Amino acid sequence: MQIEGNLAIMHGTYTQKLTPKAEDVAAMPDSGNWTVAARRQADGSWKWDWIMGASDQPMPGTTADGAEEQAVMQAERDLVNAAVKRDMPTLETYLGKEWTPPTTAR
Repeated sequence: MQIEGNLAIMHGTYTQKLTPKAEDVAAMPDSGNWTVAARRQADGSWKWDWIMGASDQPMPGTTADGAEEQAVMQAERDLVNAAVKRDMPTLETYLGKEWTPPTTAR
């Protein structure tokens, strides 16, 4: 935990087992980490502003070797690089034909 004036940031890990109420459905173990930001109120109490959790479990639909995810990440890198270089031919390979580049009024 770190407190700076009226703001506190907390971080930790969790382990839990989610048990569905439905019969014949297996319990689902989960673990991960969490971060919370809390703000001191006028009366001196603390209230959470937000909480963010991140599970260690793989996302549904991930591939076993990660090849598809790597291909999507490479496409994102290529798109960003093309945007920075203003490389329209490369940008157009990643954008739908309906896309119209933004115009700047002068």
